[in-house]
Amino acid sequence: MSDPDKRARYDRFGPEGVQGGGFSSTEDIFSSFGDIFEDFFGIGGFGPSRRGGKRSRRGRDLSLELQIDFKQACFGVEESVEIQRLEGCEVCHGQGMAEGSDRKSCPTCRGSGQVARGNGFFTIATTCSQCQGAGSIITDPCKSCRGEGRKAVKKKLQVKIPAGVDDGNRLVLQGEGEGGLDSGGRGDLYILIHVKPSEHFQREGQTLHSQEEIPMVMAALGGELEVETIEGSTKIKVPAGTETGDTVVIEDMGVPHMKSKSRGDQVVHFLVKTPKHLTKKQEELLREFAEISGEHVPKKKKGFFS
Repeated sequence: MSDPDKRARYDRFGPEGVQGGGFSSTEDIFSSFGDIFEDFFGIGGFGPSRRGGKRSRRGRDLSLELQIDFKQACFGVEESVEIQRLEGCEVCHGQGMAEGSDRKSCPTCRGSGQVARGNGFFTIATTCSQCQGAGSIITDPCKSCRGEGRKAVKKKLQVKIPAGVDDGNRLVLQGEGEGGLDSGGRGDLYILIHVKPSEHFQREGQTLHSQEEIPMVMAALGGELEVETIEGSTKIKVPAGTETGDTVVIEDMGVPHMKSKSRGDQVVHFLVKTPKHLTKKQEELLREFAEISGEHVPKKKKGFFS
């Protein structure tokens, strides 16, 4: 204990610190902990290789964007989409080995899938870098998939889009993502919906809004008006005395709810149209109407050349 360095190591780490198997410095300790974090969060992670030494893992999720028309969103539609994804190799059935061959024990980890590293009393087990934790290696890989066990293929799918879907909604097709490795489960396919805007309707949840112009006389006397709905044209009654901004509700003519059989309503907003060009007879009748109503309307001034 005459050596100051050994004395310091003995005080900090005990007998193991001076027997050649301990850590020579604080840096060694942090280096070993760094290896732990690398193993946890880097290669291998908390994946299947740390749970029994198998490569089996779930396939990756996929996503795509799909644009549909406004009425298709209201009533639902079935669309065909094409995706490219990794599928299990048909030649080797996802094993990655040539026919008649077999996996061999990994010489680095001796089949354990992990390699022990450490000095003295502190030992760390990390995922084997040669076999990636599988515990075995392929000596004769499948020529079709080059030992990967999966191949990129194009796949056509029929996607049923439910009635009432809205812009920005996301659909999930379970099991339509990429295939897993060594009997691992398939990933999912996420579809982001984009709905083209309508020229005639504005959507607010399950409620549809539309605007209709009506003549001044109809606004005053009332009448019947043909309006457009998502199911075609229909007639509604315009109450007498209607003003710009007044509304009429057409029940159950809005967008269906995705999770129920009920539907929203359509709200028709009226815009009273004032005529800009009147015939002489029309002007006379309107002035007469104003006089009867007790309204003072100044006479039209004559022009300079009249």
